[in-house]
Amino acid sequence: MRVGFLTTSFPRFEGDFRGVFIEELVRALGEAGVDIVVIEPRGYNALKRGGGLIPNLRKSVMARFLFPIYCLHFLTITLYHSFRCDLLHANWSLSGFFAVIAGTLTGRR
Repeated sequence: MRVGFLTTSFPRFEGDFRGVFIEELVRALGEAGVDIVVIEPRGYNALKRGGGLIPNLRKSVMARFLFPIYCLHFLTITLYHSFRCDLLHANWSLSGFFAVIAGTLTGRR
């Protein structure tokens, strides 16, 4: 089984604290024999630094400018990967939103 693992928060580098529990879950599932594809738009530091998406959207004009681009990118890569996955798993509500759209369009759960 191949699982598309949608997240807005995954460690960006060795020792990064962001999304460590997601990385651990991905690793454990991989060790159990599940084929995992992590689906996360990389970059977008104006959105992800510090406290994450919501606090940055509240205080940063650049984050508000990037957010629609980020969403379009997230949806595009989710659709791309979902054709190769049996199941889509989302850890956050924004990820879940894109998983529902992609799942509906591609027939994935």
